[in-house]
Amino acid sequence: MPVILLAATILLCGCSPSRLPAGTAAAADPVPALLATLTLEQKLGQRIMTAVPGTTAGKVAQRLVVEGALGGITVTQQNIVDRDQLAAYIEGLQGFARGSPTRIGLLVSIDQEGGRVNRFRSFSTFVQFPAAWYIGSGGDPAYVEATAYLMARDLLSVGITMNLAPVLDLSDRADSSIVGDRAFGADPAKVGELGAAFLRGTARAGVIAAAKHFPGHGATSEDSHVKLPVVALGRGPQLDRHLAPFKAAIAAGAEAIMTAHILYPALDPRDPASFSAPIVKDLLRTALGFDGVVISDSIGMRALRGAYPADEVLARLFAADVDIILARDTSDALGLRDALAALVSSGAIAMTDVDRGTARVLELKRRHGLLPTNEGAAQ
Repeated sequence: MPVILLAATILLCGCSPSRLPAGTAAAADPVPALLATLTLEQKLGQRIMTAVPGTTAGKVAQRLVVEGALGGITVTQQNIVDRDQLAAYIEGLQGFARGSPTRIGLLVSIDQEGGRVNRFRSFSTFVQFPAAWYIGSGGDPAYVEATAYLMARDLLSVGITMNLAPVLDLSDRADSSIVGDRAFGADPAKVGELGAAFLRGTARAGVIAAAKHFPGHGATSEDSHVKLPVVALGRGPQLDRHLAPFKAAIAAGAEAIMTAHILYPALDPRDPASFSAPIVKDLLRTALGFDGVVISDSIGMRALRGAYPADEVLARLFAADVDIILARDTSDALGLRDALAALVSSGAIAMTDVDRGTARVLELKRRHGLLPTNEGAAQ
């Protein structure tokens, strides 16, 4: 693929990473001071990533972004007409955010894995990539890094700052199951190595990668978009296989990890991994040492709908130390924000949990130039 070879050449020539180089003197951390200026509603808004309807940045979108102090949006195919339109749409939304009382920019995310998970498949002006299985089939980390770099530059060219990829689940075949060819393979060491390469390429392009679906969707073939999968794995070698790629991603400096709507009864008999304190707080954060941003899979999926009361899901997300609530299936950011505020008022969500997660989101935004410039944001 000539475009991939071009990306490899660009990588060899060098590219500025999104983080400051080692040894660079850092300015005083602006996050605590900025956090102290935010109202409860603004803090909660920063914790929400939701769809915004339409293809132009109109009044409905402005209200969601400004009044909701929205922290992030996720781009869907319904938002895309063509490349120029999408760039103008995102630029307009960022303008609303920058002109809002908080002046904090948006995280703009998309599911762009390649293959069948490709929001740009109908648009020839975007580069088309194969699924991870084929990108990684040669076992060459440099090739994967180059591909991820080119993919991320394509996203950044229209204003997208976060890719909800790579998939670090394990799969032994390139089929159309829920994981299938979306995975780099079934060998934990290989998936970890290639996943780390994908992270490096994405970071070199200046885009945030969100590795998914912790602690591993490859342990089940059931689709959490349809039902809640149950996995009979406890601590031990079998679970360790699925955790290994995430350990490699954390060692490679992963900035964000997405959780899975999967029930692991041996680890937590009550809650799925997406909002399980034993899995997110104890396993991911404490045992594996991840202190980056944790993103839930979309809370509107059928794995949760009807199985868990909405207020319980929201409260447990905060208690489990999940930072961003992904609500791709709704554009009601204001209703979600108000529901969270009511839970804080009732004591179901602790303010310490609100502040801790909001601080992580702001720190991620600081590293990517999305804080107000007079607050010392790195550009």
